[in-house]
Amino acid sequence: MGNLGAGKSKLASLTTASLLTNITDQKLQPFKSGDDPKGITHGVWMCARPLKNPNKKRGSILILDCEGMGGNDVKTNNNLYLFCMIVSSVLAVVLRPARIDREQCDRLYDELCRFQHMQSPCILPSTWLVPLELPILKCNDQVVSSDQWIEKIFTVDESSNNLGTTQQKELQKRYDFIRQTLPNINVANLTYLPHEMKDNTMTLKTMKTTMNSKSSKDYHASLTEMLKKFMDTQGKQLPGSNSIPALMVRPAELALFMSDLIDVINQVKEPNPDELIGRCLLKRFEDEIVKKTEAEFQKEFLNTAMKYAKEKIEKQETNFEPDEISNILQDERHRLIGEYIKKMKTLAADKIYGLNSTLLSSENFEQSVDAAQAKLNSYTDSEELLVKIKHIYKNVQNEEEQTRIISEETDKRLKTIVDRICREEIINQAIDGQELQCELERCRTCHRQAGIVSIIHQCSNGRQGNFYRYDDNRMVCDACRDVTKISVTSIHCTSCNNLRRFKNFIN
Repeated sequence: MGNLGAGKSKLASLTTASLLTNITDQKLQPFKSGDDPKGITHGVWMCARPLKNPNKKRGSILILDCEGMGGNDVKTNNNLYLFCMIVSSVLAVVLRPARIDREQCDRLYDELCRFQHMQSPCILPSTWLVPLELPILKCNDQVVSSDQWIEKIFTVDESSNNLGTTQQKELQKRYDFIRQTLPNINVANLTYLPHEMKDNTMTLKTMKTTMNSKSSKDYHASLTEMLKKFMDTQGKQLPGSNSIPALMVRPAELALFMSDLIDVINQVKEPNPDELIGRCLLKRFEDEIVKKTEAEFQKEFLNTAMKYAKEKIEKQETNFEPDEISNILQDERHRLIGEYIKKMKTLAADKIYGLNSTLLSSENFEQSVDAAQAKLNSYTDSEELLVKIKHIYKNVQNEEEQTRIISEETDKRLKTIVDRICREEIINQAIDGQELQCELERCRTCHRQAGIVSIIHQCSNGRQGNFYRYDDNRMVCDACRDVTKISVTSIHCTSCNNLRRFKNFIN
């Protein structure tokens, strides 16, 4: 982000070129940049592909380039900044000249006020001030530390402005608000951009080559240091979640969240994504807590029926009284439902929302809990098991045969439930790991080099997800949690669109 003409798009392109290891795809273009006084970038542009984080085995980098602050369409500007702040893990505010003037301060202040008005605790990004063409941080011709420079940037200089006392106090109040609201503000200054890199028609490949030349050595080192600081950020925390340890956004979640967030922002005059953020967390709650807890309830409730039946069998009592059965199971059902609903809420607070989240008292969350409770109330496997046992005693005379059939029946039901519990646990563990990838041979048509790609799933609801390894032979989609046999769909070359040959799976 930054003012019109500050050099954001150029910096985004240079960052992309720096992170690309091999630039062979001619379709991968730099962000468009230029000198139009009305701005070149309109809306938010995204790098055509995620970039590999050179410092980590897992995780990718997605670069967004937002149109400049100060355009005529204030509403659009504000909505774009809202979008970027919510989806980003690092927010780079590009400064040229190296200051936050009154107008830019007002824009940042207005945006952060919107977060203050939101009920859900939205996770704001780490903010980096990026002054361009500033090789050394200085104040009054004296070299200063990062903290001193930031302090100076957010302090009204009373000796060098024409503002009245009231205006100065209001501006300082806004500076202070920005610093208090953003979780952390740092600075990553860049040295002078070499003349040969100022050409706006350069390709990414040319940028990469030029950066590696001797004349660009200082700038390349400066850019690399900036990226290192950015990438020390641990990743994008799931918006709205205050749990410890922090929940990180998964690829499918980010794609869905960004798509829905765009719809929310475009449809409403003053968008407030509280409901969307709550929905995102609610899906985690229902997928990872409710399903498993329901299965655990069913297992314990079924064990209650089995225990009752076992006592009757040991006493050789075959007259199962309907009223007695009903009362025993009803009391136990009521007790267990209270226990497991409480467990769901506790896990929601501990593992997803955070202890003090207002979303735990939201209508959507309460409706989800009510639906889970209704499902627990509708579970009838225990009653069906006792009816089955009574039928066995009535129609099978041999005692050994009775025991065998009853044992098979109960084991079958228990196994189904235990399998469900294990399935949910394995899925949760799998999609917190590294996505399943496959290695491709060199393209036989355009000779594009061999590479490694993730396996994408086209879900039945129209969404896309990444596949993760479920076990030795199966994989699971992180978007729809569908488990299927490990296989590869058709993979087309991004250069010539012909089919690529698959070599083998990795991880």
